[in-house]
Amino acid sequence: QGIIDVVLTNDSDLPFQGVSRTILMPKFQGKSAGKCIYVISQGLQAYLRSQFKTSADLSIRDLAFFSCLLGNDYFERLSGNGPKTVNKKMISYFDDPEKYVKDFQAALDSKLRRDHRISMECWEHSPCFVVVPFEGAAAREAFITGRYKIEMRSMSDCDASGGLAKGTDDTEFWIQAQDEDSYHNLRLGYLPGNQLRVGHDDISIPFEDFFTLRIWPRTGRSLAPIEHPVDPKNGNVLFP
Repeated sequence: QGIIDVVLTNDSDLPFQGVSRTILMPKFQGKSAGKCIYVISQGLQAYLRSQFKTSADLSIRDLAFFSCLLGNDYFERLSGNGPKTVNKKMISYFDDPEKYVKDFQAALDSKLRRDHRISMECWEHSPCFVVVPFEGAAAREAFITGRYKIEMRSMSDCDASGGLAKGTDDTEFWIQAQDEDSYHNLRLGYLPGNQLRVGHDDISIPFEDFFTLRIWPRTGRSLAPIEHPVDPKNGNVLFP
């Protein structure tokens, strides 16, 4: 929604899920202190296009399929799918993406096919906190001024410009369908808002408390804000 400038994480999936700037594997001690891997989405896109020999912009769905070939939290890498082999497969994929995915899934056994479909769907439609501005303000402005509410929606229900899609029924993305082999089956199998509040005495805790991390969801402990990171070489504040 154009609110977060950079994400500090050790989760290498995030650059493939649309995060524009990601700091990975920061070092805080020893000779490597202050070093990290800094991934900018435009640079990642350009690099992958060159590897896949395509001029097309890579969609979240393209990145989801690529991540499934390499292995991720939802789908383990299949035997023989090393980086070089995966790159070759992605070149073929861009000849006809939808047909390639369909043929790929058809060659899997029923369990792997289901796991792959779940991975592809979760990549696009996982639940997330969404800033809903008051009075039609832009999402970033509303966040800074505090004039917003937080809702839990599907990731596909918002975009980087801060806009929100209309008419999305989020339960479609979260509740398991009866047909277990359906392409649109299962995202989670439960309502994530309810699951988030499990273990808390007050089941009406507003999403704002989780979103701003005033409390840690699993323990209920209060959290203090962290200081801005600084460049160890010159002491300048990073990402002011």
